[in-house]
Amino acid sequence: MGFVDDYYVDATRPSTTTASAGIKNDPGDAYAPNTESTAVVEGGAPSYIGPAQPVETDTVGFDAYAIPLGNNTLNTTETLSAVGPGQEIAGVLVRTLTGDRGDIHAQVESTSSVGYDAATNTWTLEFSRNLATGSPFDVQFDNLEDTYYFGVSVFDNAQIEHSFHKGAYALEFMPDIEIAFSDIKGHWAETEIKDFAARGIIIGYPEGTFRPDTAVTRAEFLKMVMESMGMPLETTEPGSSLMQPDAWFKGYAAGAKKAGLTPDASGTANNPSAIVSREEAARIYIRALGLDKGAFACSKNAQKRNVERFLDNASISGWAMPPAAEASRRGIFKGYPNGTLKPQQYITRAESVVIINRKP
Repeated sequence: MGFVDDYYVDATRPSTTTASAGIKNDPGDAYAPNTESTAVVEGGAPSYIGPAQPVETDTVGFDAYAIPLGNNTLNTTETLSAVGPGQEIAGVLVRTLTGDRGDIHAQVESTSSVGYDAATNTWTLEFSRNLATGSPFDVQFDNLEDTYYFGVSVFDNAQIEHSFHKGAYALEFMPDIEIAFSDIKGHWAETEIKDFAARGIIIGYPEGTFRPDTAVTRAEFLKMVMESMGMPLETTEPGSSLMQPDAWFKGYAAGAKKAGLTPDASGTANNPSAIVSREEAARIYIRALGLDKGAFACSKNAQKRNVERFLDNASISGWAMPPAAEASRRGIFKGYPNGTLKPQQYITRAESVVIINRKP
């Protein structure tokens, strides 16, 4: 990505006399006109991206995941699909952002949580900005108890094709809580566990531990799912005949049953204290996300393709194949380093936190 540009939306209503209504960029320089008089290339000619001329250091170049010239099967516009081998695309010259347009930054380098994920064919971008900039064109995050809204659009190199997120993202600041679980330091899920604890989704055990590698019970898993998604509890009916009237998980089990997360059976099949397998966890979570109808509508061949990367995909139970395939397709379940999914193995408390944190 060449750079991230800072825009804002004002309250001016569009009309024939308010041509500037709507989205506006912050003051400052960003683009350099790609003309013979201003292009920073040898001889003053415009800069191009293509086989006839190398990409200049000050242009936005193609990366390893872009479609090569002459292979534009994914492009739909007439302009781009007409580009063939040996032809050139005019590059967009960029320079260091100045003024208010330089307040916001973005990171797309591949890290554990940022960058390109080949398994799901998705990009994760990390944005950053000072809480307070002093600019009248920026939202000042001076009250960390408020909720702030923003949107994101992504443009290609020629600004012809772009994607955008419908609606607005809600930015909320987590309270500064010191998490003191004594058994998570250095654990592979330490960051996610601390995040869930700070949000009040998990509280751990009285002795100050979280027990990250212990099997999770159905009640514990349902609580994590429902708390993370803000789903309501239910107190008007029991969630299971095996439940004590004063059980701490009564509201969660009954709420999950009413929401259709555990509707298949009664008795031991819905025992809140029972250990949850990884494939059952996939079924519960896919239902909570409202993706179960699409999962079951997917053809069996498509389901198999979505799990074929797991060496033990044949061990997925028939009833669990649709939600497991959907969870795999959406990157919720990524499997183990040895290439297995272990669908019938119990899911741990740490694994539960991590997959619930992977909302598609």
